[in-house]
Amino acid sequence: MEVVLEEQAILSKAKSLASALGASQPFRDCEFALQEFQNDSSAGHLIAEFRRIQQEASTHQQLWGAPDTNLYAQVRALQERIEAHPVLRKLQQSESALLELLLGCVLRLGNLCEVDFVEACTGRSLAGCGTPQPGTDATASLALLSEVSSALEELAQGIHQSDAFRRFVQAKDTFQSDPNVNRLREEMRNAQRDYLQAQNEGRVTLEMIEHVRAIQNQLREHPAIHRFSEARRDFYQLFQTVNRTVSEVLGMDVAQTLAPAQGCCG
Repeated sequence: MEVVLEEQAILSKAKSLASALGASQPFRDCEFALQEFQNDSSAGHLIAEFRRIQQEASTHQQLWGAPDTNLYAQVRALQERIEAHPVLRKLQQSESALLELLLGCVLRLGNLCEVDFVEACTGRSLAGCGTPQPGTDATASLALLSEVSSALEELAQGIHQSDAFRRFVQAKDTFQSDPNVNRLREEMRNAQRDYLQAQNEGRVTLEMIEHVRAIQNQLREHPAIHRFSEARRDFYQLFQTVNRTVSEVLGMDVAQTLAPAQGCCG
């Protein structure tokens, strides 16, 4: 019962954050710019034509292994027209400002709660390749919006008071300080390094494979690692619920919007 009440209190704070974000100038500007775009047929036709030509150019490249210079010239010309179109330029600027604000929020919440918010919700870390690096505008825009900042701090405080957070921090501390775990992790790093080197040189043996698997099994079965995995799973589920709550109010999936593209490392 206590856990349910804790989660309800956290979700109430998440709704307050979503309301503050929805009432913020960046969000209102983005909504207005999107409405203008939807009402401007020329902007819609321009985007549709750009995507069509871009797809044709990509298909030609895949089929023939060489770019079609005429198609790519059309893509560049359409890109210039898009950048010069007042409605599209306004939409792009407002979307960028909103993304900066959302990025500032998840970075601040992550710092306060010792977790990567986007990774907890999507499995793709903000530190991953392909992720736009936050500039000073991300934190600056958040600092200028006192209602959003206050709601964010209250949400973080509610999370700090939850059983899921306490168990996560305790399990994490134990996991990081356990000498046996650290020894096994070092053995795993060495075994993986040796395996990859042998794989590159074409001399992988069954003994190497079995050695890696044996260490993996020891890591999986270690009590400290098991407790940490369970505590992290429960803590991540809490953040997933927070993200759903905020996203439902805003009409956009915040974590998915900010997550790096899948397969960005190739």
